[in-house]
Amino acid sequence: MVIDLNAQNIIKKYADSGNIPGVSVGLIKNSNTEFFNYGVIERDSKLTPNENTVYEIASVSKTFTSILLAILQKEKLLDKDDPVTKYVPELAKIPDFKKITLYHLATHTSGLPNLPTKLIIFNLFALLRPSNAYQELSQFTKSDLIRFFSKSKLKTEPGTEWHYSNGTVGLLGHIFELVTNSSYDDLVKSKICDALGMTNTGIDLLESHKNLMASGHSYFGKKINHWVAPAIEGAAGLYSTTSDLIKFLETNLGFIDTSISSELKYCHATRFVPKLSYFMKNMMMPYLGIEFDEMALGWWVSKQNNQEILFHDGGTAGFSSFIGIEPAKKKGVVLLANKMSRQVHKLGMELLKYD
Repeated sequence: MVIDLNAQNIIKKYADSGNIPGVSVGLIKNSNTEFFNYGVIERDSKLTPNENTVYEIASVSKTFTSILLAILQKEKLLDKDDPVTKYVPELAKIPDFKKITLYHLATHTSGLPNLPTKLIIFNLFALLRPSNAYQELSQFTKSDLIRFFSKSKLKTEPGTEWHYSNGTVGLLGHIFELVTNSSYDDLVKSKICDALGMTNTGIDLLESHKNLMASGHSYFGKKINHWVAPAIEGAAGLYSTTSDLIKFLETNLGFIDTSISSELKYCHATRFVPKLSYFMKNMMMPYLGIEFDEMALGWWVSKQNNQEILFHDGGTAGFSSFIGIEPAKKKGVVLLANKMSRQVHKLGMELLKYD
């Protein structure tokens, strides 16, 4: 089915105001699935995206990593309350690190920092030199990440305060690799995608799906290299399509019963109220336009006007993504765009509230 004209106009308004070259949207409404695509897969081209166009989904990857945590826990390969030092002995030399659990890594409550400052700065430079984006990040390995953490000091006592960290979720994904002797990409495909019938989701898609791949565009509209971040695949490494992510949301909403449905429900139900630092609460979150009241496992939870919405968004220097569900009304939204823009999050939330 095709999204109605009023919703199409809302999507076009946000895309045009954000100067976004192309956007792909999937909606679940009243058990019906609807798609809409607008713009082009690359600026100055004439190719329109569709529900099988591949985008970087950035931090939406974190929902998959949390599901893997639930799956591997059910398989008794690990427990969310296991200390990180059980799997990464390089960190055991630091006494405070023995208090950090896998759950803390997944929920940004470990007290560990995000990433080395130089990588964050270089990432910002990607906006100015898009043809050479991610050079430093692509050379930052999982061993480098562990070495960085081993030399870091905890910002806060583990489990007490929420500090968003791509690095800790990246480390969690690496721990899954150590436990299973499989790559993160293979784990996502074999344990999640195969169960849900998702055929166009993964990390290593640049060659196999190059004819379906959208081109990313920087904040200033320039074409940018694709995201390469081996150390933090579990935090932001996946590519996907609206078609695949609609299947993901349909299963999360209970329309489809699969072998991992219980793990999806477990992630929804595992909740806590995050304690935000002054900086996160009064500066970073307002800047990002994100409001949430609780954290589920891999999801932010917004409770406003008698609505409970579970969502996650993401962004690289060239792409933006959003997924969200309102379980009580059986509604879901997938939104993928080939430009970095906060408009995508705002549009996603508006479409979830749209009747």
